Amino acid sequence: MLQGASEHISFVFHGSIFTHIDGLAHVFWQGQMYNGRSSALVKSGEGATVQTSDVMRDGILTRGVLLDVARLKGRTTLDPEDYVFPEDLEAAEAAQGVRVEEGDVLLLRVGYGAQIEAAAASGEPPPEEFSGYNAACLPWLHERGVALIGSDVFTDHAPVGHYAETMMPMHQVAIPMMGLRLIDNAHLERLGEACAERNRWEFCFSLNPLRFAQGTGSPANPIATF
Repeated sequence: MLQGASEHISFVFHGSIFTHIDGLAHVFWQGQMYNGRSSALVKSGEGATVQTSDVMRDGILTRGVLLDVARLKGRTTLDPEDYVFPEDLEAAEAAQGVRVEEGDVLLLRVGYGAQIEAAAASGEPPPEEFSGYNAACLPWLHERGVALIGSDVFTDHAPVGHYAETMMPMHQVAIPMMGLRLIDNAHLERLGEACAERNRWEFCFSLNPLRFAQGTGSPANPIATF
């Protein structure tokens, strides 16, 4: 008779499936990390030796704001080519009666979670193309002084490659140039419903990454508390 059970779990969390947070050693620009640190300081055998995800080991706690651009436009989900621009963020602020401030975590909902749920119910793979932040949002995010951004997609829209100099402008500008960490693939369907029911789009945001000493990021379970 069995006396118990256990398991070994291993996965690659970076990408467009798992909810995770990107650390500052995850993406480089012209051989450099944030603050000019060499990308050579991330090694295949040792992992990240500087700017690791372990600096977040005690967790993140701050004000969170959800901007539901899909709901703003009366859509279940935005089309892949329907990129989100600064004017969309400001229109969502005005419609929701909230303003993104310095130190906030900004979460953007484009409705991709609804597509994932529909695909799972039908046994089909989720769509490989989706909306997301347009690179024009980067100066806006810098001006607002947000501490962290996230979305229900890969942050960059897909397909990527619309720019001559970079494949992933949100990742390759926000992380190595701005020192801005990203939450990819957050599940925002229930949060969007909860915010709409309360007509309240701000909340206490918390996130506790796993303690990876040389990590470039971590799986994450962000929580909104009203």
